[in-house]
Amino acid sequence: MGFDLCKEIRGCMTEFQQLTPELIEKLSCEGLTFEELKTAMHKAGLSIDNVVCDTNRVFQNAFYADYENGKYCEIYLQRSYIDKLFQISTLNFSYTGKNSLLISKNWKQYYFQSVPIPMAIYDFSRRYLEIPQDEVFSVWLSIHKRIDYSYGLWDDKLLEYVFSYAPKCDLPPADEDGYITVYRGVGSISQPSEKAISWTNNPMNALWFANHNGRGSALLIGKVKQEDVICYQPGYSDENEVIVRPGTVSQICIEDFIPATEEKAVPLMVPVFEDFAKFGMAAKKLGYPVESVFRYHGIKHILRVLTLTLIYCYNAKDNLSDDDKQILIYFSLLHDYGRDSEDADDTHGEKAVAKIRRNRTKIKGINLSKKSRLIAEYLIKYHCLDDKIGENAINAESKFSRRDKLRVVHLYHIAKDMDGLDRVRFCGLDYRMLRTEFGRKLPLIAGTLLKEQLINLLSEHDFEECMQIIAAKKGERT
Repeated sequence: MGFDLCKEIRGCMTEFQQLTPELIEKLSCEGLTFEELKTAMHKAGLSIDNVVCDTNRVFQNAFYADYENGKYCEIYLQRSYIDKLFQISTLNFSYTGKNSLLISKNWKQYYFQSVPIPMAIYDFSRRYLEIPQDEVFSVWLSIHKRIDYSYGLWDDKLLEYVFSYAPKCDLPPADEDGYITVYRGVGSISQPSEKAISWTNNPMNALWFANHNGRGSALLIGKVKQEDVICYQPGYSDENEVIVRPGTVSQICIEDFIPATEEKAVPLMVPVFEDFAKFGMAAKKLGYPVESVFRYHGIKHILRVLTLTLIYCYNAKDNLSDDDKQILIYFSLLHDYGRDSEDADDTHGEKAVAKIRRNRTKIKGINLSKKSRLIAEYLIKYHCLDDKIGENAINAESKFSRRDKLRVVHLYHIAKDMDGLDRVRFCGLDYRMLRTEFGRKLPLIAGTLLKEQLINLLSEHDFEECMQIIAAKKGERT
C-alpha cells in the first residue's frame, strides 16, 4: 500500500477520461452519484465537464482540470467530500479567470505551484510551444525531476523539440571511442530500455532506482555516445543523471543479479523462515532502537542482515559447516551491538565485543566453542574497518592455524558482504566492491527486503504463533 501510494503521488496519470455516471459508480467507494457530484461542483462554481479520471489508479484518480485557465485540483469521489467542495475550490482558486502565473508566464512557478504532479505531463504536452525557446528545456527538466513514474508518456516529437533547445553542459568522461558508460535500474514498472531517457553514470544510483521502482528486476549497463547525451546532472542530489536521446544507448548488458520477483525471491526465502523467527525473536531482546528518518542503524537493519545471512547460508552452496553458520548468525545479530550514534565510527565493532564480554551476552540457540567465539569476535571487531586491516589481524592471530586463517578470512568476507548489502537503504551500496560470488548476486534481494515489514512478523505474534504461520507457509510451497 505504501509503495502504491508513493507511485501514484510521484507518478503521472495514464488515462484522461471525462467523468461519466458509469465511471463514478466504479471509482466511488461511498456510493456517490454523478448527479450529486455535479450539483455540489456547480454550487462551488466548478464544472463537472472539467473532471478527468484514471481508472488505473487507486489514489489521486480524479482531477479538476481547467486547462485553458490553468486551474487544477484533486477531486475526491466520496460522498463525505462533496460538502467541502466549496471550501476546497475557494482555497485552490482564490482568483477568477486565468491563473496569474500563466498571465505573467512564470512557467517554472506555474508547474511547481499550480499543476499537481499527476497532471504535469498532461498540461506541458499541450502548452510547451508557448514557452520561450530559451526556457523550454529548463521548464521541462524541472517537471522531469519531480516525476518518478512517467510511464512513457513523453511524446517523441515533444522530446525532440525540447532537447533541441538544451544548453551545452559538461559531460561525464568518455572512453577512447567516445562512449560514456551508463547504468539504469529496472523495476517492475520501469520503461523498456530502448525508450528510456534517464540513465546514470553511477551504479549506486542505478541500483537505488531498481529497488524503488517496483521490485528490482535488473540493473543494465550500456554505452552512449557523447553527442547523444542531452544533459548531465552530477552529484548525489541530482542522482548523477544522464539524460539521453531515446534509443541511443547501445551494447546493453545485464548485471548477474537475482531478480526480486516472486518467482526468484520466494524460493530463497522459504528455507530461512524458521531460523528467522527464532533468531529474530532473540534480536528483539538485544535493545536495538527502531530506525527513524535520521537513524539508519537499528533493529530493522539487524533483521535484514540476519535475513541476508540466512539466505546466504541456505542458498550459496558454499560448503559452510553448521559451526560456520552459527558464527555468521551470531555476527548478524551483534555486529552493531556497540554502536551508540549514527556518526561514522570505526571503533563500534571493538565496542560491541567489549559490551558482549561485559554483559556476557548469549544468543539462545547458538552454542559456540571457545575458538568459534573468538572467530565471531574477530568478524564483529573488524567488520567496520578496511578489509586489509581485518585480514592482517586475522592472519596475525597465533591461536589460528593456517587452515583456520583461510576459513576466518572467508567468513569475514561473507559477514562484511551481508552487512554491506543493506547499504541499499541509503543509496550507499557499490555492489562492485562485494567480495563473495553469491553476495554479488543479492543487491536486488537486499532492496526488496526494505519493503518487507520483517519486524511485524515478530511483533504481532509470539514465537509459537510464528512457528505455526511458518509451517503453513512451507506447506503452501510444497
